[in-house]
Amino acid sequence: IKNIEWTASGGSIPGSGDGASYAVLMDNAGSSADATGNKLIAWWDLGGERSVSDGQKLSLQDMEIRLT
Repeated sequence: IKNIEWTASGGSIPGSGDGASYAVLMDNAGSSADATGNKLIAWWDLGGERSVSDGQKLSLQDMEIRLT
């Protein structure tokens, strides 16, 4: 999957809690008002809780999906 990057702006990522433990890939079938129609495609364990502070970058690199 293409490498992706976000820059925290106006607060940390995630915005609350202890940190993110997983990255998820979902389709965009649901409407923006009701995301219940979205389906989980894949997930990745981040190896522990991760967070970035305002102004820092969160990068996901070299993520693969293997179909067996």
